[in-house]
Formats: sequence, structure tokens, C-alpha cells
Amino acid sequence: MMRFCTIAILALLLASAASAAPLELVPVDEAGVGYYVPMRAAMTDTPVETLVAEPAYVGTPMYGALTVGNGEDSTFVFAIDSWLDENNALQALIYVDADNDEDLTNNGDGAWDQPSDRVLMTSVTLQVSYDGVPGTVEYPMNVYHFVATYGLAEDLSRDEVQAAWDKAIAEDPRATSLLYFRGAARQGTVEIGDAEVSVLLVDDDSDGLYDSLVMAEDEDLAPTVIVVDRNGDGQLQASPSSAEFYPAGEPFEFQGQGYRVAWVSPMGDEVRFEVTDEPFEAKAYVEAGFPAIDFETTDTAGETFKLSDYRGKVVLLDFWASWCGPCKAEMPTVIAAYQKWHEKGFEIIGISLDQRRSDMDAYIAQTEGMVWRQVCDEGFWDAEIADLWRVQSVPAPYLIDQEGIIYGLVRGKQLEDALEKLLGGE
Repeated sequence: MMRFCTIAILALLLASAASAAPLELVPVDEAGVGYYVPMRAAMTDTPVETLVAEPAYVGTPMYGALTVGNGEDSTFVFAIDSWLDENNALQALIYVDADNDEDLTNNGDGAWDQPSDRVLMTSVTLQVSYDGVPGTVEYPMNVYHFVATYGLAEDLSRDEVQAAWDKAIAEDPRATSLLYFRGAARQGTVEIGDAEVSVLLVDDDSDGLYDSLVMAEDEDLAPTVIVVDRNGDGQLQASPSSAEFYPAGEPFEFQGQGYRVAWVSPMGDEVRFEVTDEPFEAKAYVEAGFPAIDFETTDTAGETFKLSDYRGKVVLLDFWASWCGPCKAEMPTVIAAYQKWHEKGFEIIGISLDQRRSDMDAYIAQTEGMVWRQVCDEGFWDAEIADLWRVQSVPAPYLIDQEGIIYGLVRGKQLEDALEKLLGGE
């Protein structure tokens, strides 16, 4: 369950919080954006636009298009040329009309940056146009394509491989689509209130338009995300679990006031903020050095407790699931740590993301040593405490010290080393 609060802004409600400031295009890895949202471009046997030139294909090409920007021509045609080589292996080249001149012969030789026998990946820089903006703007894009014969046995005959390939093209969306995601974000310093603040704009639907602020009713994807350096440490935390990460259409808290994005230029180089009296999510930082987010819940034994009840103990808040292979691989280490350190003040609270409690119970029953408290509300990724702690993946074992401060995410030997540091002198 998310926690909200409302701030009264009085006379400032409609005032603009800042003038626009230029934001520079920065590669996502440099900007610290460690996640991506794949978008799908379907392919057919004919191009969606008339092409003036095409390469000499080895096999039979399939065509698709990326729609990026809002200029006069925002359609970027691509072609994937696939064929079986002399070893019955599927080969492929990709041609992207990155400069949007309807010519597939002048943007490289079609080779993938990261070829493999399963997934083909490459990066392209599109020359994107925007309405009212002269010239074009570079927009890096990452694209990848699943090989149609993924998972086939190696000893198939050529005819069998061809038949499997034909079947995949007819039935498997992976064989007839290109997946893509943005390769850069917009970063800069802007004014929010009286402060100069670092911000990052991320185009998560990869359409080159940063002014898409409203999610569709049937979509979970925020078209544009904003990351705000709320604590002023100079580090932008561009992760969905971060306290600095917000859908650009939602209000956020900064220095005790509510703000929201008032306007963004389509190409994302300018952004303005305004104060608001809308309810906003007061996100707490879930990282080392910050207080652990308290909660009250009921465990699988029917007992109600608070995390703060454990003050004075070292606690591992272990988000896990019985369906999670890495969680199960980690469990012997966790059990050994509990057996060694429990009497010295080490406790574990398991937060299971299982959709059926019976699955969790069955795993615990067959795993000797898992005797600590468990919570399971069968909420899967929407489990109440996982939602509160903004858990994006499991295992997520947060170690909390005796003062209720997050020590960090610890796994493997890190757990033993941390317990030695926190409890070794007990």
C-alpha cells in the first residue's frame, strides 16, 4: 500500500516553479538508467513506405518501422534479411533507414553489434525531426531480434530447420517483430522552487516524445519518467525502486512541497515545473544509510507485528519467492547465517511474493532450517510490503542494523561479512 500526504500551498498553487532549462542528451548507461522497457515493432513482407533503394538481400526480407518524433516524417523503415547458411544456421542482417531518406543502402552494412545464435542486438542513431524545430536531432535506439529457430535441436536436417523456421514465422511473434528501447535520456540542471536541481527525463515508450505525460487507462507504462535529485547528493537514482523516480505526469515532493511537471518540450530539451496541491507519494529512500520503512502486518502464524518492534536487533528483511531460482540458491547461505548469528541478535523476516501461500509452505516444509517469521499476502509483485519497499526483483535481502537503519542489500559472503561487522563484538 502506498502512503500519501497532502501539502497546502496556499497562494503559490498556480505559480510557475521554474523557467525552462536546456537538458542534454546523455547515453542511458552514462545517466545510470539500468532498466529498459521493450517496445515491439511488427514486421510484414512489404515496407510501409516507398523505398528509393534497397540492398541486395541474401534471403527474403521482412519490413517494419519505428515511429519516433513528431516531425513531417516520423517513420523509420527497417528491413531484416534472414536466410539459412550452408550449416543450416539462421543468419540475419538488419538495415535501418536511420537518416530517414527512404534509402536502406547508406546506413551501414547490416551487421549486428552483438550477434548470437539466439538474440541479435544492435544500436542505431536515428535522425529525428520535431514539429517547429529546424533540422534533425539525434536519438540513439537499441534494437534486438529473437532468432526464429531458438530452441531447435542442432541435429535437424535442412528441411526440418526450414519447416521450423516457416512455422515460427507463421506462429511466433518473436520471429516477425523487432524489439527496441531508447538508448539515451535527457539530463540537466533546472530550477525547482529556489533550488538548482539535477533532473533526468527518460522516454520509456521510446517514441522520441518527452511531452507524453499521461498514461493510457489500459497501460501500466509511464510514457515519460522524471528522476529528481531530491536529496541533493548529486546522484540521480534512475531506478523504478528509487525515491527519486516518478512518472512525469504525477506530482512529487521536493523540500516539503508538492511539484509537478507543468510543460515539457517534445524533444525533451526543456522542462518547467509548478507547485501543486495534489496528493503526492512521499517516497522514502530505500537504500543504505536511510531509515528502514516501517510497517505493520500479520505473519503466517496470525501474529501482528511492526518492523520497528525489532529495534535493537539486526534484521534481514528478505523478499523472496518459492518460484525464484536465485532465491532458492541463496537460501543455504541465509540459513547458515541464521543458525550462526541468531543467538547474538540476528533476526530474519521473510516476505514471500508467492501467489499461493501453499507454494511457500511446501517449499519451507522441505527446506530444513527456515524457521523464521514469514509474511505472505499472495499479492505477487503487488504484495503490500514489497510495494511499500518498491521491490522490483527478487531476491532482495535488505539488512537493517540495530538502530533501524538500512545497511544495504547483502547476498552471499556480503551477509556474513556484514553480520561479523554488526554483531561480531556481541
